[in-house]
Amino acid sequence: MRTLMVRVILCAALVVGIWRAWAEEDSGPVRELPAGTEMADGTVAGEVQALNYFKTKEPELYKKLRDLEPETMRRIYGKYFMWFQRVGNYRKQQKREMIRQIKDDLQIHDLYDELRKTQNAAAKAELKAKMKKSVEDLFDSDLWLLEYQLEGQKQSLDEIKREVEQMAQRISERRKSKTEVIERRMKELTKQD
Repeated sequence: MRTLMVRVILCAALVVGIWRAWAEEDSGPVRELPAGTEMADGTVAGEVQALNYFKTKEPELYKKLRDLEPETMRRIYGKYFMWFQRVGNYRKQQKREMIRQIKDDLQIHDLYDELRKTQNAAAKAELKAKMKKSVEDLFDSDLWLLEYQLEGQKQSLDEIKREVEQMAQRISERRKSKTEVIERRMKELTKQD
C-alpha cells in the first residue's frame, strides 16, 4: 500500500512538472497592460511578477535591480516588466531575450561608468569595445523581439481577416435566402392566427 502511494505521488509530480513545462513553453498570446501602466500599489504592470521571477531564476539580476531606486528601475526597465505579467504565457526564448536585454542594458551602464572613471587609453579602448558588443547584442535582441511581436500581430490580423470573411459569407448567404426566410416566417406567423 505504501509503495503504491509513493508511486501515485511520483506520477502526479511528474505530470505536474510536464504540464508546467508545456504551459511555460507556449500557451498562446496574452493581452497584457501596456508597458509603464501604473498599478494601484505604485508598481508598474508586470513589475511584481518580473521581480518574483528574477528572485528565483536570476538572483544576481534581481539584486542589481533592487539596488536601483524604485522610480529609476521602473522608468528604465518598466517596459520589460510588461512581458512578465503572466510568466509562463510566453515562450522560454522570449523570456530569455527579455532577461538578456535587461542584463545588457545594466552592463552598458556599468561599462559607461567605468569608462568615465578610467584615464588609461588602452583600458578605455577595451571598455568601448565591450560596450559596443553589449549595444549590438541589445539591438539584436530588441530586433528579434520586434520580429516576434510582428509575427503575433500578423497572426491576429489573419484571424480577424478569417472572421471578416466568415461574416461576409454569412451576410451573402442571408441575402440570397431573404425571400425564403421571409416566406417561412410569414407562414409561421399566419398559421398561428
